[in-house]
Amino acid sequence: MLPIDKIIEIISNLPLKDALTYLGAQGITNYLTQGYERIKKVIADKQNEGKYAFVPNKEEVLFLEEATKNPDYRQILILVPKYKYIDLIRTGLLLREYNRRIDSNIDAEKNKTHIARIKLDILKRPGGGRLLKIVKLPQSQFFSTILSYLYELKIHSYPENQIEEEFNELVDEWEQCVLYVDEKHQLEEVIDFCRRMVKENKPRFFLLALYEHHITVVEEAVKNIKQEQLLEKNNYLVNIEKESSKTATPRIEVRFYKNPELL
Repeated sequence: MLPIDKIIEIISNLPLKDALTYLGAQGITNYLTQGYERIKKVIADKQNEGKYAFVPNKEEVLFLEEATKNPDYRQILILVPKYKYIDLIRTGLLLREYNRRIDSNIDAEKNKTHIARIKLDILKRPGGGRLLKIVKLPQSQFFSTILSYLYELKIHSYPENQIEEEFNELVDEWEQCVLYVDEKHQLEEVIDFCRRMVKENKPRFFLLALYEHHITVVEEAVKNIKQEQLLEKNNYLVNIEKESSKTATPRIEVRFYKNPELL
């Protein structure tokens, strides 16, 4: 039999099924045998590669299993039940949790290392660059806004395949068609963003703001473009959701999208 190091080198470059076949041919079928611990780990990692978007550690496996109960994750399953990259959504939720810990100064360096490892694992997969875009989406402030937009399409009787197409387009375009309004933005900048989106005939675009001052800017911008009849003339609908309470951060989401009945 070949040395263990050589066997590991060979099976590391094989798909799981081929690796198991090769090990069987070498007479290695019981990975609990002393000296086979490293082989067992390679096989376990390959099994995880088929189940998860990357090779998770034990703590991450527990988080990913629990993430299937996350409301955002379950909403995607309702809206796009056959979505082939659903594991990337819960991976994004995991990275969101790691970033939360970093922001809270909880094991910051350790969590940064976890994020870098996971991203590298995904980047090595075919089409890794685009897969990372999907992972990034659940970490965005706009994720709930996008889910609300897709839900509106469902209310308008969009079929599942069209909702999935919209979601795929948003994966590629959301950073260009959303504006998070904060202290950097003056009223005219927000209005100009909306005008540009309409001029480019974007099928949808979004505004988001937190805290009363920024919310006021968004509301004034929407009022201005309505007065210009910019939306009406170009067949856009607008949906505004505003949250304000003593216990939560004030928030406004504005979704602009082409009137489905006129498409």
